[in-house]
Formats: sequence, structure tokens, C-alpha cells
Amino acid sequence: MKTFLILLSSYYSLAQSPITFTEVVQMDSTISAAKLFEQAKLWFAQTFNSANDVIQLSDKEAGQLVGKGVFTFYQKKFDYGVVNYGLTVFVKDGRYKYEMTSFVHSVPPGSNGITFGLITDEPVPPEYAGKGWGLTARKQQWLKLQGDCKSNAAMIIESLKNYMVTIKKTSDW
Repeated sequence: MKTFLILLSSYYSLAQSPITFTEVVQMDSTISAAKLFEQAKLWFAQTFNSANDVIQLSDKEAGQLVGKGVFTFYQKKFDYGVVNYGLTVFVKDGRYKYEMTSFVHSVPPGSNGITFGLITDEPVPPEYAGKGWGLTARKQQWLKLQGDCKSNAAMIIESLKNYMVTIKKTSDW
């Protein structure tokens, strides 16, 4: 029976889907990958406090920018940790793709808060599933974390899209 429960527990944890946002955005087909890359890099610099701290990889030849972002999680007006996430922008001639993933919640060591870790699409945190949880404070925090990840992602994505459309085409003259 213990083996069955361990296997069931392992299967359950594999079935989780991390919250992820991705889209391919079509641009004017005459805009080069190099121009899109520079525009995305400028967006990183203007959106985050320090592009040097945020950008983990900048590969113009491969058309890839990889960055890490963070936002503070508040619960009932109190700072309740941070959520780190990954943001990758890929560029090709006439289009770009973004991926926001790996939303991970943590609280400072020694604080009274609970670290939820990887934020998934599960209705309750995986470590609490099947434990008669109900609508307790932990579940409410989890649902708020999921909502905050979605709303912060929506703001970042909107900012990126708005910035990318301001790209200037160069004249052939």
C-alpha cells in the first residue's frame, strides 16, 4: 500500500503544469531579426531597473534574450515574499516570440512565511493536495499568488508588445 501511495504521489507531482505564458507575435515582414533583437534589448533596459542584472543571456546571432524578473507578493497589504520568473524573447525576421515561465515564490530565510515554490495551475499547492485543506488561509494565498502571477505577466507582456510596435523601419535611401 505504501508503494502505491508513493507512486500516486509521484504521478500527481508530474501532472502539475507550471504557469507559462507564450506567444509568437507577427510584425512587419521587412523588419529584420537584428532590429527586433535591439528593440527587445532596449525594452529590457527600460522596463527593469538594471538590464545588466536582469539579462542572463544576450545572443544576437541566435536571436535570443533571456532574463529574470521579480515582483513582490503582498497578502492583505503585507509583504509576503517575492516571485521570481524567467522571461525569454526569441526574434526572427518579421516576428518575435516571448516565453514567461518558472514563477517561483519564496520568503526570506527566518521569516514566518511559507515558501510555496513553483507556481502551477493546480487549485491547491501540490504539497497540500488531498489533505482536507478546504478554503483555508494557505489556499487563499495560493490562489492570490496564481492571480498575481497572471496579472503581472499581463502587464509585462503588454509593455513588451507596446514597445516592440514602436520599432522604426529604416529607409532604403
